[in-house]
Amino acid sequence: MRVDRKPSPALHPLNEFMPFPATRLTGLNAFTSFTAIAVLTLLAACASDAPRPDPPTNPGLVKISKDWDTYVGFGPSYRDYRYRPAQDDAWVYIAGKQGELYRVDKLNGNRETLAVFDREITGGVTLVRGSLLFGNIDGELIAFSLDERKAHWSVSLGSEVLHPPVSNGALVAVKTNNGQLWGVELATGTILWTTITNNPPLSTRAKSAPLLAAGLVFSSFDTGKVAIINPRNGARMWEAAIGETPSRNEIQRIIDADTSPVLNPPYLYAANLHGSLRAFKLAANQLPESAWSRDFSTHLNLALDARHIYAISEQSSLHAFAKDSGEEAWSNTSLKHQGMGAPLLWRDYLISAATDGRVYVFNPDNGALLGVRRVSPYAVSSFLLADKERLFVQDDGGYLHALRIDDHSSEGA
Repeated sequence: MRVDRKPSPALHPLNEFMPFPATRLTGLNAFTSFTAIAVLTLLAACASDAPRPDPPTNPGLVKISKDWDTYVGFGPSYRDYRYRPAQDDAWVYIAGKQGELYRVDKLNGNRETLAVFDREITGGVTLVRGSLLFGNIDGELIAFSLDERKAHWSVSLGSEVLHPPVSNGALVAVKTNNGQLWGVELATGTILWTTITNNPPLSTRAKSAPLLAAGLVFSSFDTGKVAIINPRNGARMWEAAIGETPSRNEIQRIIDADTSPVLNPPYLYAANLHGSLRAFKLAANQLPESAWSRDFSTHLNLALDARHIYAISEQSSLHAFAKDSGEEAWSNTSLKHQGMGAPLLWRDYLISAATDGRVYVFNPDNGALLGVRRVSPYAVSSFLLADKERLFVQDDGGYLHALRIDDHSSEGA
């Protein structure tokens, strides 16, 4: 059903750590940063002109059906901003790139406009304690009250927030494009602290969201490092390199960690471009130590279940690694160069959407492709969202799609 279609334009406590002094580094080399952006833009253009391999044939082992789709304003372009719809029991909350905030009825796709802002939204949305959190192109972090239907605070961070903010109900943590990590009080919007990292001359954009868990802040940075941050004052308690491969050219020297850290006690997982997928082991009253590492390059978030950690490489091959040892359980290279997005574990499936608008469904036990459907003519750059019944996909052309995935055998088909 088409709705309102418009023309498409348990971790051991770490509180006994002695906090390391927070290193405050300032001063970016504007020329080299500009050069890096120009080179990356050129590479992206070249990649988009390259012929895409034919996608694999749909094996038809699952049925991917669409309940509805509805127009919700242009989404983020590929490798630009990172959006993630939010949800409660009845609604999906979603941002359009041109400043729109909507909520969409899960049952029928009916859309309700919450607000339209005059600034482009660059990262969001996050639903916490009755507020939607998001960032805009002017470098503001905004909390929008659903009850009052207006912003009840906004704070200037001086640089764009390129990922959905994260919050534990008291603290909001965000990274900005200039390398800073911010701690903001949820109730008032008061800036509590900031941790500054000097971005390397060659980097992409700071798009990895921090993680708030176990009373701590975990964050990766464009320096290719992951850190544990004291949530009270922003001090670095621990920091380590994720990985770096010997560079053969300037592009391979880009080691940004655009992947958000994942915590699954006693391990902390992190990954970066042209580097590694690494697990650090956490223990009480001890600094984390490297448990295992695999040479791997990715800019996408990871997925995790009871046995495996799942990752999609820079070339769009799908891999599963044993959580405790890092041993590769399986890989699927049939989707290479298809522009796959971050994986999502949902029910008994592993799901990824691609830049050609296709949604792929895999068996997480062995990586076998179960089904594929092109749900949109537009790329999908936003994070996937799911509830018990539906998978929600926001495409870059401005549509939110509600999908169902069913095993044909359960239907008697």
